[in-house]
Amino acid sequence: ALQKYAPAEKPDFVSLFNFAQTKVFVEALSRVKGPLTHATFYDALHSMQNYDSGIFPPLTFSPTRHQGLTSLVPLQVRNGEWVELGGTIDTSNPKW
Repeated sequence: ALQKYAPAEKPDFVSLFNFAQTKVFVEALSRVKGPLTHATFYDALHSMQNYDSGIFPPLTFSPTRHQGLTSLVPLQVRNGEWVELGGTIDTSNPKW
């Protein structure tokens, strides 16, 4: 998508992170039932349990879990492609 819409831009962490956040936001919007309000948007977010964006590790939102995800996968761009550098890191664990 970045190459299609912004061919001069090079992929980096910021572009990947923002694309992933946008995918999550659009998914939440697609789950809104009825008129869009704060309450219906939060209900839509809270319906996202182990949602797989294809970029972030699975994320879950709830009334007590607002961040969505507490893990990450180290990535690096090699030859214009994203490459995983290791397994998932649980950032909620203080010893990661």
